[in-house]
Amino acid sequence: MSIKISARTRYGLRILLDLAIHGNGVQRSVKDIAQSQQISDKFISLIVVKLHRGGLIKTTRGIHGGLTLVKNPANIRLLDVVELMEGPVNLLDCLEPSATCNRMEHCAARKIWGSVNQKLVDALADVTLQDVIDASSGTVSPEYCI
Repeated sequence: MSIKISARTRYGLRILLDLAIHGNGVQRSVKDIAQSQQISDKFISLIVVKLHRGGLIKTTRGIHGGLTLVKNPANIRLLDVVELMEGPVNLLDCLEPSATCNRMEHCAARKIWGSVNQKLVDALADVTLQDVIDASSGTVSPEYCI
């Protein structure tokens, strides 16, 4: 078993990076992002809906419409993107708040996994979109992958 971040989350981050690097407060079209990031227009459109509903981007319709970041890249955490696309970070089902198990109160493994899970959440919360931009030297090529 491997735990992976989905393509939806990776592409969501790439869209946000593209807007931050190429947008400079100017609207950027889905077509331009699709071409720049080599992601299909259809897939971007599905991701954009989530990013918009999550309050990370603004969408404007029409010929001169496009996408813009709503927040400063320094205020967008990787945790925000992951939770928006995937839901709460829980390595195991038993770590979810609604989980029920006869062993939960006395399960040593659950406590350890809970600690590991919290460290992952904290690590994702510590990295911002601006940190990723700084690490990428201001370029986001289609080969760029989180």
